[in-house]
Amino acid sequence: MCGIIGYIGNREAKPILLRGLESVLYRGYDSAGLSIRDEKNKTTHYYRSPGKLENLKKKLDPLSIGGTVGIAHTRWATHGIPSEENAHPHRDCHGKIHVVHNGVIENHAELKKQLIAEGHRFFGQTDTEIIPHLLEEEKKQNPTMNTRECLRRILSKMEGAFAIVVMDADGPDSLFLARKESPLLFSYNNEQNEFLISSDPGTFYLYPDIAQKVVAMPPETLVALGGGKIEITDFESKPQSPISVPMNETEEFAQKQGFPHFMAKEIFEQPKALRDTLSGRMISDIAGVKLGGLEQQKESILSKEKIFLIGCGTSFHASLVGKFLFEEFADMEAHAEIASLFRYRKLPLHPKRDLALFISQSGETADTLGCVTELKNKNILCLGLINRVGSTIARECGVGIYQRIGPEIGVASTKAFTAQIANLALLTLFFGQSKNMSLSDRTLFINTLNSLPDIIEKTINILDPQIKKLAEDYSKFTNFLFLGRKYNYPTAMEGALKLKEISYIHAEAYESGEMKHGPLAMITDQFPTFFLCPNDSVYAKNISNMQEIKARSGPVVAIATVGDTQVDTIADQVLYLPPIYEPLSPILYSIPLQLFAYYMAVLKGYNPDLPRNLAKSVTVQ
Repeated sequence: MCGIIGYIGNREAKPILLRGLESVLYRGYDSAGLSIRDEKNKTTHYYRSPGKLENLKKKLDPLSIGGTVGIAHTRWATHGIPSEENAHPHRDCHGKIHVVHNGVIENHAELKKQLIAEGHRFFGQTDTEIIPHLLEEEKKQNPTMNTRECLRRILSKMEGAFAIVVMDADGPDSLFLARKESPLLFSYNNEQNEFLISSDPGTFYLYPDIAQKVVAMPPETLVALGGGKIEITDFESKPQSPISVPMNETEEFAQKQGFPHFMAKEIFEQPKALRDTLSGRMISDIAGVKLGGLEQQKESILSKEKIFLIGCGTSFHASLVGKFLFEEFADMEAHAEIASLFRYRKLPLHPKRDLALFISQSGETADTLGCVTELKNKNILCLGLINRVGSTIARECGVGIYQRIGPEIGVASTKAFTAQIANLALLTLFFGQSKNMSLSDRTLFINTLNSLPDIIEKTINILDPQIKKLAEDYSKFTNFLFLGRKYNYPTAMEGALKLKEISYIHAEAYESGEMKHGPLAMITDQFPTFFLCPNDSVYAKNISNMQEIKARSGPVVAIATVGDTQVDTIADQVLYLPPIYEPLSPILYSIPLQLFAYYMAVLKGYNPDLPRNLAKSVTVQ
């Protein structure tokens, strides 16, 4: 993985490919490359560079590169170190077949061994390199067979998930696409005979003239583009229908708009994101909600007694908040599940009783998508809570809630997390209004959700300079503990994740009651603790835990409620937040932790938008 771009048309491919690569950089990468077929001069231009995209651009800037067909890729290493040899595209022995690929070929070692025995030469360690050689060997064994058919034949030999684009000198005005699980899309302009290919739907906003129609490849399909034709078949050569993808975001949303980083922009635009995600969904006069994406299955959804909330990383943390909400207010048994664990568990599932909600900002998270497939095969009703319109999980579920918060570019999720919790609150109301949730509780939910954007807007501007100074004071520490109880245990988990993923500082999160079961042994005057301590139902117990840390000389940063006079006598630093209804407090209490992680990363000289080794959209398992 991580980003695929392709182009066929009548313009020079080089600037289109490079601009396309820029649109997928936010997903994370460690090298980049491109191949362009110049049919006029019967040559294929081929360049790769490790590191930043600028390294590739420096190679290309002085060169005049013709050609109107090409493929490009940003790589995020899964097999083999970041290097020029492992960067995509990869070629066959004669340099005629060029391939870019996202995913993992699980049996690549076995296939590589066979190809070496047949005389093929390899220069890197990546699994992708076997693909052009497999295709070359297939063409050698079947000299009368065209590229598309040879590609179809080798697909059955490769195990795992993949999205592949092939450029072959024997088919100079065509590109061949194959997809198994990993996402791949293309767009076209029939009048101009132009095609644009990407693994990320955001690319198509750059070229609306080419993206007059955007198509998502169905699972296990093969596509041939070129010569004014589109051929879509499955791996058995049976024709398949294209899946049109709606496009409703704009390129302008994906600009920094004066902020130094996307992460800062996305933290500060959370009031707007919450207004957008809540707009038109709450009915204040009856303290209820209307969720249009659930209407077609409303009766079936409301008949369920148990819900599984499934996600990875930040989305899993949101699912934990959702679990508490459903259990307390929707009269439902609820289970928060990590997708990479859940898909391999043997659970007694009942279609009449059980419901699954899949939470993913991108809608492409591989492990989450794998769970969708597993549960659909067991006839479990599947809902999606997704940000990206038209993404694979959204299409596979068919029913669900879109977050409507615009693209989130920073790798570390911020506005998507708070919007996920807001939508889980709406879903709780959706169930609660038809079950036993009291009118007073529903009213508190509605009133709090309505007021949160304004509360956050005021709070974030007050806290920003305080947290920047706090980061300066605590930047010398190399370990942090994050503690919270009940609703704010997931908030603590999210705070620890944010700090470690963008500032590379070791951080752990525990439920406060678990502190005495191990973590307390780590506390010294060099091991600070962030304590989430709102004035809520577990306040007294949090105070007791905080005192235990201070008794071991541990520095404490507390996040507490305005007007609290007790916390200030214990903690070394206190950040005060306005009073808030306890079940929705994670939305507000996560924001200081986001800002702290952001400023810690900046102070250490790291780019918080592109943390090392991480990808925004995790499309491999």
